[in-house]
Amino acid sequence: MLDRYVAGGDVAGPVARQLDTAVRQAEHHLAGDRTKQVVMRLDKALDRLERPQRTDRVTPAARADLTERLQGVIDTLS
Repeated sequence: MLDRYVAGGDVAGPVARQLDTAVRQAEHHLAGDRTKQVVMRLDKALDRLERPQRTDRVTPAARADLTERLQGVIDTLS
């Protein structure tokens, strides 16, 4: 999902790498059955989406979709 937005330019700047890192870390923790760490990483990704820096580019549609997907995973795991 994130790769598609990055490739299309809907997510760009430092936030793209930061979101990718957070999602990869969450996947790693999920594989290790560390639910608490998964939720922490996804919360961090949500925080970055909610508070972009000046050099970040996140379109409203991408922000809404990514937020909904990340929150859905968090809700499922919590």
